[in-house]
Amino acid sequence: MNYPFLALVLYHQPAWFTFPNFLSKWTFAMDTVLIMCFKCGSKSLFRIGGDFCCRKCGSQVLRHEKAGIDSYLHEELCSYCNSSVDPDKIKSHNDVCDMYPINCSFCNRKFICQTMNVHERECVCNLRWCKYCPIGCQFQGTQLETEKHEVGNFHAELVMKLLLNLQTEQSVLARSLNELMSLKDGNTRRNSSAGVDCQDVSPSNNECCIKMKVKQDNMEEIIRKQEMEINSCKLEYGLVKDMFAQQSKEIRKLEESLTALTKQQTEQCDKVENHENTLNAVITANNHLTKSVAKDKKFLSDKMDDLSRKQNDFEDDFAGDKDKLDKNCTQQKEMRQKLEKLENNCNQQNQLKKKLEKLENDCHQQQNQLKEKLDGLGTDITRMRNKLLSFHTSSYFGSYE
Repeated sequence: MNYPFLALVLYHQPAWFTFPNFLSKWTFAMDTVLIMCFKCGSKSLFRIGGDFCCRKCGSQVLRHEKAGIDSYLHEELCSYCNSSVDPDKIKSHNDVCDMYPINCSFCNRKFICQTMNVHERECVCNLRWCKYCPIGCQFQGTQLETEKHEVGNFHAELVMKLLLNLQTEQSVLARSLNELMSLKDGNTRRNSSAGVDCQDVSPSNNECCIKMKVKQDNMEEIIRKQEMEINSCKLEYGLVKDMFAQQSKEIRKLEESLTALTKQQTEQCDKVENHENTLNAVITANNHLTKSVAKDKKFLSDKMDDLSRKQNDFEDDFAGDKDKLDKNCTQQKEMRQKLEKLENNCNQQNQLKKKLEKLENDCHQQQNQLKEKLDGLGTDITRMRNKLLSFHTSSYFGSYE
């Protein structure tokens, strides 16, 4: 039997182990056998009628009855994450499964565990107070909305009011502290005088002294609490002052950015107005163009109708004049041949014309050369004639003498 989807990783095989023996017998000793589907990679198997099949893809993996792997084959696949889980531990697996659906504690909708943390931050039912609620901020929203609100500069006025209230309370506490210190000094003086007198007074006077001492202790406790409150108020005042300075810097930055944004908005408004004017002009031109296109469309449709009629007439005429066209084609071919002959003759004439021009040029050159030679000969003859005349004249006068 062939097992194409069997993957085995064996450790510490005995020396006599061979693959045919492995397929036929499971009686040899080995430490670990890991069975896995080659097709989908799943390690979860189940058995039907002695055949072992993959739970995930259903491919047949192994056929053999081996009691040693029954406990492994009894594992189930998680219906949410498709991982192999022991049936006894399926409930504990659901507690840690990333794909297990759970209800949101705020909106009661179901989400998988993997995305619950993200949903809790964005859940509309998970409303949170702003961290500045102790100073009067009444904002409520989701975690993301609250974080965006807290980053914004919405609490400068509240911090200013708190600062003024703290200054007022500080002045009131300072006055009450001064009054308490004066009362403490007076009580100390009275107690010192009362301590001397108490040695000679009656038990009723002793009771009055005890009450006075209790009141003094109460006053000291109140003074101590007031001092602690004053120190805490001073500390809060310092923190609020730093916060107010930071808020003032942020307000100045926001004012600068607001000025820049206002300028940018003005420029954008101008650009928008220009774009609107351009758009109106384009719309007007488009309307005119639409009208002209409609007219042209009508004109073209009429032209197309005329052309279709003419085409039909032409087709009729063409069907009747086909023979004439054939004759014309034949005549055109003959004329074309004659034209080709004429072109050849013209080419020959052009060649002859070029030769004649060349001969004329040569003749002109020879004539010019002969003319130059004749001019030279005429000059020589004139010179010789002059010499002869002078010679005859001289000979004549010589003979006369």
